[in-house]
Amino acid sequence: MTWKDTTPRSQQNPTAAATCWTLNTGKVRITVLNSHRDDPGEWVVSCHQVNFNTKRLNIKPESTPEVAKARAVYVVKKELKAMLDSLEG
Repeated sequence: MTWKDTTPRSQQNPTAAATCWTLNTGKVRITVLNSHRDDPGEWVVSCHQVNFNTKRLNIKPESTPEVAKARAVYVVKKELKAMLDSLEG
């Protein structure tokens, strides 16, 4: 899986540190970011395919981006499995 740095950067600060990464498989797009405006200091995940606008990952704020990415994939997979299981009746 290849994550892309999708940190918004302004012309005034084009070398800002990375704080946002996106994984796009072609079927699912997962974005993980640190310190969203609605959740300052928290790692959050967004994934349209599972209706996550900004869902807290419930990991320590000082966690590495790699930990946050792994947790984001886990949370999305868990939700996808629950969605598929709901079709079983």
